[in-house]
Amino acid sequence: MAANFPKVWRGPEILAIVVVLTAWTAWPHSARGQDMVQIDQAIGLGSYYSDDAGRSREEALEAAFRDAVEQASGIFVTAETEVRNWELVRDDMLTRSQGFIRQYDVMAEGPEGNLYKIVIQALVERAAFVSDMNASLELIYQRVGKPRVVVVLTEENDPLGENSASSSTASLHVADKEIRKILLKQGFKFIDARAIMGGDLLKAAVTGGYIRRDSAVDIARAAEAEIVILGRANTKLKGKISRFYSVQANLSLDVVRVDNGQVLASESVISDPHVDLDAKTAGLKALKSAAATMTPKMMEQVTYLWVKERNEGTRIEVLVENISFGDLLAFRRALGNTVRGVKQVSQRSYSDGVALLEVLSRGNTDKLAEALYETEFEKFRLEIQNVSANRVTLNVVVR
Repeated sequence: MAANFPKVWRGPEILAIVVVLTAWTAWPHSARGQDMVQIDQAIGLGSYYSDDAGRSREEALEAAFRDAVEQASGIFVTAETEVRNWELVRDDMLTRSQGFIRQYDVMAEGPEGNLYKIVIQALVERAAFVSDMNASLELIYQRVGKPRVVVVLTEENDPLGENSASSSTASLHVADKEIRKILLKQGFKFIDARAIMGGDLLKAAVTGGYIRRDSAVDIARAAEAEIVILGRANTKLKGKISRFYSVQANLSLDVVRVDNGQVLASESVISDPHVDLDAKTAGLKALKSAAATMTPKMMEQVTYLWVKERNEGTRIEVLVENISFGDLLAFRRALGNTVRGVKQVSQRSYSDGVALLEVLSRGNTDKLAEALYETEFEKFRLEIQNVSANRVTLNVVVR
């Protein structure tokens, strides 16, 4: 049934429309979309200084801004990966909460005992928040030296079992490309091992369709990379509906430090089924989907370890050559008591004059190597042999 609109608009009706339109246009335009979120109540508490009302209010207002941004983060970061990112950089970002507040109104304020309380409504800007979160993650990557990465991945797309040339490892690299695309946006630097070492690189490292970890690490070391991402990707036919093929992809990846073989992350995923008239095209879609799903989760594990190292200290291997066991005991004590930035020293192995120590350091390997070189030991002289991302190799000369 058609609505019965009045033929003549009267004053009260026009006034109501004007009020609604005025309120709508007065609110910031971006707040009407996804770029802003309104927080109806953010509470801030600060110390109450009876002789300095301005300081009391400022502390409480800063706390209210932090509360507003923390509430907004639950709306801005909805995917699992983004939530993890927020947890990683949370404390750092909350100290800059005011930069994300576009507009605010004070609803109530005043002293409550020894505290000053302020309640606000606020508009929090998504673009500034996301940009700052990415910048904070970028700083994390910078602090670990933006390690160079090599991807060594076997990839097979043969859901129908045809073993055709189009399904061979050398012709696809769909998952490889998707991994690179995602991580390049995060600031990682890639080295193309194939361009450096030739087209037969993978064949020599593959056994039964799987990359051998030691071979992948050797490839990355030859390419002068600090991290290798290695694994296997393949596709499997799940069924056929009419003329459409349904295909899933399996992807398994490890992230390994090149110099010491430490596994930083390990993930596997089975993609959702992807459908196409052509089985291999459906497989390509599934491979890309699997890489897009897994890569952020995998690198969150790596980022978490880096943040943990930043907060707790970096664990660095120190390989000590040409030293007796008695001299090693004295060197360990001197290392822990004398060298700048060293928080803890533990011994992992000793054999035939070669010792492997693990040092918890406030800085990276370059800083530790510099500190070792600059330290004057009473009974020893150090010769630095090699410095990599996670290991310092040195020779101890007894005076």
